[in-house]
Amino acid sequence: EFTMMYYEELYPEKYTFKYPKAGEANSKVSAHLVNTANGKIKAINLGEYEYIPRLQWSGTKNQLVIQILNRHQNALKYHLIDLTEKKISQKVFFEETSKTYVEIDDNLLILKDGNTILRTSEADGFNRIYKLSFDGTNTKITNGGDVIEFYGIDEANGKIYYAEAGNRAIYKGIYRIGLDGNGKETISSEDGYNSAEFTEGMKYFVKTWSDANTPPVYTLCSNDGKTVRVLEDNAALNKKLSAYSLGKKE
Repeated sequence: EFTMMYYEELYPEKYTFKYPKAGEANSKVSAHLVNTANGKIKAINLGEYEYIPRLQWSGTKNQLVIQILNRHQNALKYHLIDLTEKKISQKVFFEETSKTYVEIDDNLLILKDGNTILRTSEADGFNRIYKLSFDGTNTKITNGGDVIEFYGIDEANGKIYYAEAGNRAIYKGIYRIGLDGNGKETISSEDGYNSAEFTEGMKYFVKTWSDANTPPVYTLCSNDGKTVRVLEDNAALNKKLSAYSLGKKE
């Protein structure tokens, strides 16, 4: 067993998990369906694999998407488990491979149409957002710099919100773009380091902006990037720092 410390809450917590030493076999991972009415368990045959990194139920259909990964972590498959009929059906509808490894993300989001997934991938050398359909069609949505963070989607208006190293690799800006990959908009400064915490429904977000010479500024913004209210500008800290005549970082 291996123990890690988590420092997310007020007090640190220990997290212990099984971790095989070199030469030992990994723990066996399998997927099953459980009938909540009678307690019967049915195994899902996913073929040969080592890991099940992510799975996600559809919010509109009785369908389940399961990712499986090989031991070398360079071949990722997407399985669609369909329980809409009496007989359970499944298929592999997409596979991504790499000479090195495939990065697993936490952005497995099934859209309300029940047939499309939003995911991020480094398949072309940069982290992009893709729209993946259950028929295997994989469409690239973003084409700029590396996508650093995926914030969510406003499906009613067809807008995706994310952070990207757009202007320079050391900067982080906040953007939105249409589900079809058109209409990209910058909704923050492209300089410095921006981050966002969106409200439910993606109507507003709290933006945090800073750079090498400026303490964080916290602003409440509408989803088009317009300022609603400055929550904290750290003016007092800025004034205090200016008294030290610190050198400016370029």
